[in-house]
Amino acid sequence: MIQTGLNIVLEDSVKETLEQLNKFKEGPFSGILITGRPGTGKTFLCKYFAQINDSCHLFFNCVNEFQNLEASQMVELIKQERKKLVFFDDLEYFSFVQQEKYYKLIEILKICQEQEHKLVLITQSPEKLDLYPQKLPYDKATVILLPEKKFREQLIAKNLPQFNFLSGLTDSYSVSDLISLIKDIQMEPLRKIINCQSFELIDGQYHVNEIINESSLQLSYDEKLRFMQEGKIKIEELEEKDVRRILNEKKRI
Repeated sequence: MIQTGLNIVLEDSVKETLEQLNKFKEGPFSGILITGRPGTGKTFLCKYFAQINDSCHLFFNCVNEFQNLEASQMVELIKQERKKLVFFDDLEYFSFVQQEKYYKLIEILKICQEQEHKLVLITQSPEKLDLYPQKLPYDKATVILLPEKKFREQLIAKNLPQFNFLSGLTDSYSVSDLISLIKDIQMEPLRKIINCQSFELIDGQYHVNEIINESSLQLSYDEKLRFMQEGKIKIEELEEKDVRRILNEKKRI
């Protein structure tokens, strides 16, 4: 799932997760666990869900809040109003830290339950939760899957319509993987200009010249930026071989 301007694009598996969250909000359950690989949109989906619902909500990132906030401050926020949705993101953080912070979390979750708040627990590593000394208080669990092919097709067609073949080569990509790939491809023509050592002046426009000869010109970084803004540098169209090279480079990282 990705937010593009004011338009929210939802794939089917994410719609199903939203439906489960709606049932959870109205149902008897007090806690739900949201899991999925990094970049599949867990945090974005939960924040989106919180925003489109009228109920009050608190959103805690476990890495940041448990580092920067005292437990008493978090408790005070939780006690200010009853029957909120309270989100705890990056729960796997507690499998890497001292037990003291973990027991603070358990104490805070207990207070949430006493205040009749509903818990939305978010993690990319559900297997790490099995290592906790006691089970976290959730009744249901739902998994956000990697983007489906039709979603990848839609995203690539919107941003790189001339390279639709990419949708068939990105099966294992998360949303963040796809966005990163698209940005890298879109930036490649500018990257070529910035990295180019020589240019050729043709009819008042500078062209990338990969072979240095007597007519080659060198431009400073500032000149490249200025000439691009003024339209005096020819920005080359990307070719399929460039896109495939970028894709292969990212797969090797």
